[in-house]
Amino acid sequence: MVWLILNTIFILVAFVSFWYGFWVIGLVFVLLSVSTLWTWRFGAAWDPTPMRIVKKIFDLVDLKENDVIYDLGCGDGRLIIEAVKRYNCRAVGVELDPLRYLITLARVKLMKLDDRIEVIWGNIFKQNLRNATVVFCFLTQETNTKLEEKLTKELPYGTLVISYIWRFPSLRLINVIDDEVFIYLI
Repeated sequence: MVWLILNTIFILVAFVSFWYGFWVIGLVFVLLSVSTLWTWRFGAAWDPTPMRIVKKIFDLVDLKENDVIYDLGCGDGRLIIEAVKRYNCRAVGVELDPLRYLITLARVKLMKLDDRIEVIWGNIFKQNLRNATVVFCFLTQETNTKLEEKLTKELPYGTLVISYIWRFPSLRLINVIDDEVFIYLI
């Protein structure tokens, strides 16, 4: 829902900017709109996982320093940054949207976490997930359904898969938090 509101605002601001001759501002908002629509086409538009949910997940899932958490569709990087700050584990964020990829990359570098966090600009379906011990995603039901086969083929036995809002149809569900966070075990 957030993506729809943001996209509408971006388009309105772009239109008004063009109308009044502010071409640069208009172009920026057109790019933001295209960026949002681009990610929606391939799996899910940006709708950040609330920090209260991120904290709730990490209060229940005890990561170790040798864990590697993958965030598929990492957005602004909030989950992988929180994981590394809390547990000093390693993290990999995969983001298709070039704008959010750059934002996450900048945040990671500014926080000097680039020795523990790798940010990849790319499609989650083309990434190798074999090194993951934990996978997090907040996508759509349709994308989760498509992703399930890849997860079962690539992830090692014992890997945790955490999904916010949307379920995986056939993965082994081991915990549910407030009927919005679903934890699975491969």
